Amino acid sequence: MRPADVLEQVRHQPFVPLLIRLSNGREYLIRHPDLILVGRSTLHIGNPAPDLPPGVYDSTDVVSLLHVAQIIPQPGAAAPGGNGATG
Repeated sequence: MRPADVLEQVRHQPFVPLLIRLSNGREYLIRHPDLILVGRSTLHIGNPAPDLPPGVYDSTDVVSLLHVAQIIPQPGAAAPGGNGATG
């Protein structure tokens, strides 16, 4: 997947949560746009800190863009207080 393809989804206004599915079947649910950083060949996906404000992460996972199989908008995934990725 190209960085521009991911950025198009992440920058959509208003933000819609995204399910990122990898080629190995792993999935990340991105509930906040501040918890994904798009690079030339990788994504840095933040694992949300449950005790801190939305958009703040505890740790990150690095994912190769080569392994991103799908990005699926999840309009119903926005939850009060929900703030990030789950893997």
